Amino acid sequence: MLWLYLHFPQLQLDSLQRTAGYDQAVIVVNEQSHQVIQCNTPAREAGIMPGMGMATSASLCHELAVCKYDQEQEETHLSHLAWQLYTISAELCLFPPDGILTKVTPMLKLYGSVDVFQNKINAILTAQQVQFHYCFSPVATAARVLAKTGCDRVIDDTEATTKALASLPVTALALQGNHAEKLHRVGIHYGKQLFSLSRAELGQRFGQEMTEHLLKLQGKHPESFRWFSPPDKYNQKFELLFSADNTDALLFPLRRMLSDMEAFLTIRGSVVPALELVLTQREDHPEIRLTLVAAFPEDKSRIWLQLAQLKFEKLTLAAPVTHIALNADSLLKKQEPTLDLFSTQSGTLTPAELINLLKAKVGDSNIFSLSLASDHRPEKAMMTVPPLTEPAPLDAQPNRPTILFSEPKPLSRKPALIAGPERVSCGWWDKDAVKRDYYTARFANGQLIWVFRESDGRWYQHGVFC
Repeated sequence: MLWLYLHFPQLQLDSLQRTAGYDQAVIVVNEQSHQVIQCNTPAREAGIMPGMGMATSASLCHELAVCKYDQEQEETHLSHLAWQLYTISAELCLFPPDGILTKVTPMLKLYGSVDVFQNKINAILTAQQVQFHYCFSPVATAARVLAKTGCDRVIDDTEATTKALASLPVTALALQGNHAEKLHRVGIHYGKQLFSLSRAELGQRFGQEMTEHLLKLQGKHPESFRWFSPPDKYNQKFELLFSADNTDALLFPLRRMLSDMEAFLTIRGSVVPALELVLTQREDHPEIRLTLVAAFPEDKSRIWLQLAQLKFEKLTLAAPVTHIALNADSLLKKQEPTLDLFSTQSGTLTPAELINLLKAKVGDSNIFSLSLASDHRPEKAMMTVPPLTEPAPLDAQPNRPTILFSEPKPLSRKPALIAGPERVSCGWWDKDAVKRDYYTARFANGQLIWVFRESDGRWYQHGVFC
């Protein structure tokens, strides 16, 4: 069995760079030790290196952006990479916060060679703009250890794997606890020295855990893994390196986040009916929660971005925003529309896209369609329904005017009747009973109108035929 381990040495920083597009020196710092964990290219060019103290780093670069290390954010990004890679290999195991292991051998039947498989992996990781190291090996644990040292090799046999491990310092062999320190005290500094010791002696001095780990490194002990499964919801949180005091500054990172969500939905073959945006503000101001609702479940990032822009137009920030969160908790199966092969329309909004924009602009409650209600009273024969609702089939309907007045207009005298009567007598059940005889009539100017006579003999105009 051939394995591939991918190690991402600066995943949080890569995520920050990709989403926000910063071009200045940026470092990620451990909050407890105040040491640099990750640094981008401008920071390295200024002389900053991982392990350096924050004070020293600040003295080397006066325009330095500092971000505290967030393991949860890094693990979230690792999960995002995993579902991207899931399109290439279905058997993935996550090693949070910075590693992914995958089986290679089963995928060679599909891709034909290791080179083709590797090119597929590289294409995805390059598109995600992440730095990574890798190692192919027949031993899973060894591939993990070697990738973390920046091996970047294809090792296709166990003997070569053990040889590569033998040249590593014991500090790089992922030993538990302070075992590496104890080995140094007795003069064992490299893997070659460690592997030459008897298993019984190691077990006595360091315990069974040490011997099992060494056996795993050499492919002599079985291993089990928990395989990754893409989540059934989408959640992403992003920390802004510089606080945003207006909503325009939120659009660039939000565009990236929505693009990532679209890629996720495409892989899952899903759409979402609604999104929640959570904006975290400074100075103990409450979070702002914005709900974006589409007329129909949607997966296109440009549609959701348009809806977000319309929401932002009405939004006033009480304080600068430090974090953006994007949550889509209801994933629905995507139903592909049936397209007309001979349609010549292109570059226009679909009805659903138009409804989405109108809702975001004037509010959900102000956008609706009309449908017939089961009521013979003309003023109550229509009702509002959700937009683009498929109309119910119509039975044979009596003649009705094009324009119906909201309130009937009294007439001073009986008009010239042409057709009728049609009696409407109902409404007793809701205390708004009517008893009317409707006619089609004509004014002296020739206009056709719809009139009725009440039971007391008075005449009213209720509509106009056009």
